[in-house]
Amino acid sequence: MTRKCFIIVVLSLLSIIVSVVIGYLVTRDTVRVTDATSGLPIGGARVLPIYPSFTGAPYLTNRRGIARIVGFGLPRGGCGVQVTAAGYFTNFIAMYPTASNHSGWNGDHLHISLQPIPKP
Repeated sequence: MTRKCFIIVVLSLLSIIVSVVIGYLVTRDTVRVTDATSGLPIGGARVLPIYPSFTGAPYLTNRRGIARIVGFGLPRGGCGVQVTAAGYFTNFIAMYPTASNHSGWNGDHLHISLQPIPKP
């Protein structure tokens, strides 16, 4: 194998590894927020992970109701996630290190429904 072929193979392998790592980090932890009545996504909802020793940065959902939680990801035990949106009741989901987690928890993805505030 020539030196040029060797360099091409090594660079190809490195680019594949970097792509896989970036793909994992980008899609790792997500929270999907929907309206409990209609099932439609809620854009602009504020998702706040709360860890045992500190409160993380808030994340906003996109128009599809999805917030990607980067950095430490979703709390894996002891605390939870608080979700707020204009016109909806606040929802706090406790996160436990056991199998007794919220029914919307699926691996690295969490689905939370918010109840709309009744209009007078």
